[in-house]
Amino acid sequence: MDRRTNSLQTWAILSKDKVEEKTVMNVLERLLHARHCS
Repeated sequence: MDRRTNSLQTWAILSKDKVEEKTVMNVLERLLHARHCS
């Protein structure tokens, strides 16, 4: 495994974590908004 492939895998993992984090934040905001409106 060369350094380029390794960095690509690391970047993919980091971007995946960011996407999941953003999704979790969106869900939390929707839950808070729904609770606030009801």
